[in-house]
Amino acid sequence: MKLKSEQLSLILEFSPIVLAEDIELGVKIFTGIDSSVDAKNFDRDSVLQFLKRQFPAAVIPYLEHIIYEWEDKRPKFHEELVLQYITRIKSLLSQFVKLPVNNQFMRSLSSNDENIDNNELVILRRKLRAFLETDKYYTVKDTLKLIEKDEVLADEQAILYGRLGQHKEALSIYTNKLVDFAAAERHCLIYYNENDLNNSQIFYNLFCSYVSGGDEINRKKSKENGEKQIVSVEHSPQKRPNITEALKLLRRHANKINIVKAFALIPSETPLLRIDIALKAVFETLCTRLTMVNLLMALTQIAINRTEINFKLLKQQRININESVVCFMCKKRIMESAFVRHRFDSISHFFCHRQNIERIQKKINAFNEHS
Repeated sequence: MKLKSEQLSLILEFSPIVLAEDIELGVKIFTGIDSSVDAKNFDRDSVLQFLKRQFPAAVIPYLEHIIYEWEDKRPKFHEELVLQYITRIKSLLSQFVKLPVNNQFMRSLSSNDENIDNNELVILRRKLRAFLETDKYYTVKDTLKLIEKDEVLADEQAILYGRLGQHKEALSIYTNKLVDFAAAERHCLIYYNENDLNNSQIFYNLFCSYVSGGDEINRKKSKENGEKQIVSVEHSPQKRPNITEALKLLRRHANKINIVKAFALIPSETPLLRIDIALKAVFETLCTRLTMVNLLMALTQIAINRTEINFKLLKQQRININESVVCFMCKKRIMESAFVRHRFDSISHFFCHRQNIERIQKKINAFNEHS
């Protein structure tokens, strides 16, 4: 006998017996792994509220199933999953909150490297970041409000700022808070678009961030308090340019940065020897661009020459319009009407030709709308 969705109250009454023993097995009651249960048609709100009240550990796997397996696109479930991820991650991170976010151990807890020990915290942060980067059904601004004051979730903040198009804020997090220059460069590669006014400047913004400098941080360790290490962080008003990373970026992505503006920002006291390699990359980029321009000019000139030759040939031809010449479309005489000469010497009224073009265009538009 197959249990129907109408019998959900009965299932909710007896499922705690299974959930109390095995969360994973209990969740399967509500995800339809058991063929005797019509789980896909259950009231998902009722199931979710039941799990939140009695078995919070089952909420995340249940939401993951209805979103990823059943492809439920309702924003309330997507936003609930984000909230559950964040709540659980904050709970697990609470023992490390006094460590700076760019601490090597803290960075390992936000790593995407699958070779790193897959404890619950690492797995959840990996899932959360993937969700924040790709999901289309949660509200980015509302999610940012949930974590914008949590420095330990700086990686996630940067992702959300990126989704909002606030790349300067995202890059500031990567370069100043996390001191993760590779992540900053990955962010630029994801969003760079030469045809977009904002995103076309993203590498230049990162370059500016390096040249203007990040906050200097003086860390003073105090004695350990239990298992937690207390670290005080003092921000110096002085900023020191990171010329090394700036020049590395320029060397790797010279074709994505306004070179003139970039070099104007490099401090005048920077030794020429340090910028020599970057200059070589710039020259190579300029040479490549010049080659492309020359190629386009050559192709354009070929097209112009061909057009001129065809035009001369057409000027040499004579078209006789008499009473016997008729439009091949409407079969009426051309007489003194404007006409079009087609390939293979066929003649049509200009009006007929234009109507035919419009008719073809309508068919193309209709086809595109239905495809």
